[in-house]
Amino acid sequence: MNTSYLSIPGSICCHAVQKKRIYELQLFCWLKLQCSGHFKLNNQLLDKAYRELAITKLTLKKRLNNLLKWRWIGLNRNSGSYHINSFKVLHRRLDDTTIISGLWDGYDFKKFKGFIQAVALYTVAKKKQHYEFKLAKENGRRAVAVGMKKGRSSLNGNLPSFSLPIHYIAKKLNIKPGYVSKMKSAAKCAKFISTRKQKEEVKDSVMQSKHARKYHPEAHKYFFKDGKLFEQLPDKITFLFIAKRNRRLKHN
Repeated sequence: MNTSYLSIPGSICCHAVQKKRIYELQLFCWLKLQCSGHFKLNNQLLDKAYRELAITKLTLKKRLNNLLKWRWIGLNRNSGSYHINSFKVLHRRLDDTTIISGLWDGYDFKKFKGFIQAVALYTVAKKKQHYEFKLAKENGRRAVAVGMKKGRSSLNGNLPSFSLPIHYIAKKLNIKPGYVSKMKSAAKCAKFISTRKQKEEVKDSVMQSKHARKYHPEAHKYFFKDGKLFEQLPDKITFLFIAKRNRRLKHN
């Protein structure tokens, strides 16, 4: 396997999650690592794809046809040669100003889905951070993101951590909250994120009342432990992959 790095835009990762195109993106990225932008479907390439992507001939054909339909790749029918579009071309079609990219090393494509989901989560987190910092600056106050406390991992000071509510992620990616939970699990299993439960003691005398909690719209978030009332906060997510700002993605 060619272990050159791919800088995959966060906008494309979010799009793949929203439109359920992660496996097509996997094939697209795999092809990018096999050739210099052009390829032909010879037996050697096909056998390698079946083996390294763990897919059948029928699955490969279906995903390849989707890439053609979406114009991620093109085909010269006279020569039988395919060409692969750049990430920049795909990014600009999405009309997205995000210039965040995740670095994929191309080593183990079995973990690719978890990686794309982790980059999508990170992109949502950074967008929210940027929006809240901008809003705080406009209001002339210190930038403190509500419900989005950025921190640093206690394991590694260089790894960014964010508290990001599941329902917020679901809204921004236009997916169901249940799928967000599956995304987090997959990304964690592939070791591209780590998560830590968070809670905060509630000292509000009104919320101490069982009756008040029962009719609270988010009653499920409250629980007692050691005689104290706590609110369950969003998990703190630490991202365990390399991300960078890719200025080449900027619109002219």
